[in-house]
Amino acid sequence: MENDTWLEKIRSTIETIDGLPPEERERLQDLVDETLARHKQIRESVEKSQIGLAKLDELRADLELQTAYNRFDAECLAREIKNRDKEE
Repeated sequence: MENDTWLEKIRSTIETIDGLPPEERERLQDLVDETLARHKQIRESVEKSQIGLAKLDELRADLELQTAYNRFDAECLAREIKNRDKEE
């Protein structure tokens, strides 16, 4: 569910709760408050996870590049050693 849709449903629920008798309204308002707090925690957790995944993806790309350079260096070194051995 999109966040805007979810927020609209919560607003609608709050409006419905506002029309209830005070004893029912207080109990249900506490549940809405708890729901909003948990929703905020979940969104923050997801955002942190997405940032973490982006950093991991960046690190993976860097590692792939470093591996390619190391492979190239190893091939060059092997050719240099082979050429040096031929000259001797």
